[in-house]
Amino acid sequence: MNTGSFSGIGEAVLNGAADGFMVGGDNRSHSGRLGVRGFYDATEALLEEFHSSDDNSYKWAIGATIDNIKDKRYEDEYIKIINDKKNGTSRQMFVWLLGRLKSTKAIDSFINLLDDEDINGHIIVAMKYYKNKDLIPYIEPFLNHEKTWIRREAKKAISKLEK
Repeated sequence: MNTGSFSGIGEAVLNGAADGFMVGGDNRSHSGRLGVRGFYDATEALLEEFHSSDDNSYKWAIGATIDNIKDKRYEDEYIKIINDKKNGTSRQMFVWLLGRLKSTKAIDSFINLLDDEDINGHIIVAMKYYKNKDLIPYIEPFLNHEKTWIRREAKKAISKLEK
């Protein structure tokens, strides 16, 4: 088990998080149990773990955990993560997080990354949180996307932004 920087969170938390929580044959996904909204003490350690791993699925799970925590203090770090294409699909949950945080700093990155197939659907979902009609022209081309779920999310986002 690669606990890395989690040792700073506390042995009891880590042991409780890892109990019975297995993915892919190991219990590295203990990060999922740390994802309690407002558990800001875990964010820094989770980000360190994210950066130290080369396992995309594990990194995605860390992103999902951080999304649950909703810690605004690391907004700039989240933006760096989504802009680094080496992070692949593990960026998806950071995109959602930035949208839920209504990060105005992330909007330019979202627009610039709409051609990135790894995250463009997630960007469309995130854009609907802004209540900014100026985003609609960026979403409209996705009404004809080859993937059904992206077309559906584009339609929902535009409908929400038009309100």
